[in-house]
Amino acid sequence: MKHNFWKELASKINLEFGTMYTGRQCKEKFNGLVRAYKRMQLYIDGESKGRKSALGVKYYEEFSKRFWEKPHKYWKTT
Repeated sequence: MKHNFWKELASKINLEFGTMYTGRQCKEKFNGLVRAYKRMQLYIDGESKGRKSALGVKYYEEFSKRFWEKPHKYWKTT
């Protein structure tokens, strides 16, 4: 089931932007964003495992506000 989600997401992205991403690439990119967010949170909290990165800085605020929202708010079904 999860495999189908990432495959469908890649198809929608590819259709909209004329790209050739795979479901696996989309999943890996998202997981990288989540890791950057978590490391940034640790950095802000003063934890030694935290790390400030360009990716973390760029997306931290958006993830803080929207990460836990239900995806149906933003996902257009066809």
